[in-house]
Amino acid sequence: MAKVLETTTLVCPAKLNAVLSVGATMDDGYHPVESVMLPLVSCDEPTETLTIAVQKTDAVGVELAIDGNETLAQNDAANNLVVKAYQAFYRQFLFEPLPLRATLHKAWPIQGGLGGGSSNAAAMLRYLAEAHEIPLYDDQLHAVAATLGADVAFFLQAQPTLASGKGEILTPIKTHANLPAVAWLLVKPHSLGISTPWAYQTLDTQRALGRLPQPNNTLAHRSLALKHFLDQPPEAFPKDFPNWHAAFSGLLHNDFQALAWQQFPSYADIEQKMRELGCLTTLLCGSGATVAGLLPPQFEWTEKRQAAVELLFLSNDYWTCMAMTPWA
Repeated sequence: MAKVLETTTLVCPAKLNAVLSVGATMDDGYHPVESVMLPLVSCDEPTETLTIAVQKTDAVGVELAIDGNETLAQNDAANNLVVKAYQAFYRQFLFEPLPLRATLHKAWPIQGGLGGGSSNAAAMLRYLAEAHEIPLYDDQLHAVAATLGADVAFFLQAQPTLASGKGEILTPIKTHANLPAVAWLLVKPHSLGISTPWAYQTLDTQRALGRLPQPNNTLAHRSLALKHFLDQPPEAFPKDFPNWHAAFSGLLHNDFQALAWQQFPSYADIEQKMRELGCLTTLLCGSGATVAGLLPPQFEWTEKRQAAVELLFLSNDYWTCMAMTPWA
């Protein structure tokens, strides 16, 4: 019998591919990838959340309401990943389904490369796992997550992770507890959304034409280098080692970034503005369209800086957010 939980609000983090290396198309049409995935927690309000309550009526299944995003709110809720996660969970575990009412407040942009939909699905799975006393590392639970999308399993525990294969092989990274805080400025043009299939197809085309570099023969070398870096305590580096954030920024890489900069010239302007605000480097999130700017250490988000962001990235044209990567 399931535990009857109180009304629960779950925060839905985003993700950042700190490294994303994409191999050549395989015979099955998929691409091998090597990636280091990091969680992102919004510092802005309101954050993206999923609030779930057990209905005390004779209702069946899950009722979903969506706010914060007009496009999603107008779509059929039955096609939302939150509902699909609920259905997939009970197909796998065969418990008597809890009648639920869920409210999804969207804050992450769609087609932004941040994994918002996958995070929403994982939030539902986390709730159901707790209600039915299933540990988050359960193999069947991860099998359910895999049927919903490559990133859903990552969001079950939302910790730094090495992803390989087609993105489905996940290995947690045991980051050192004393790693410095890492903050990001996230920027996405309202007018731009990049679909993942388009990104992979266009990457293949541009590589075939010789307009973008071919895949590296040792696909995992970048992700393993960053994994090793994150394993190390800051004091393990020599005294003459450069600033930790500068070294970290030098290990960031995304194969889709050159493609995005090639196909959408506005990204060059975004990068210039982010550097004017003090970002150490910029990184495309997933296959796009959000850009993450790595903020320097001891960065203070003052009213003056917020005014500068609003001046450079007008709210009518851009979505912006400050986010942190939690190491533990």
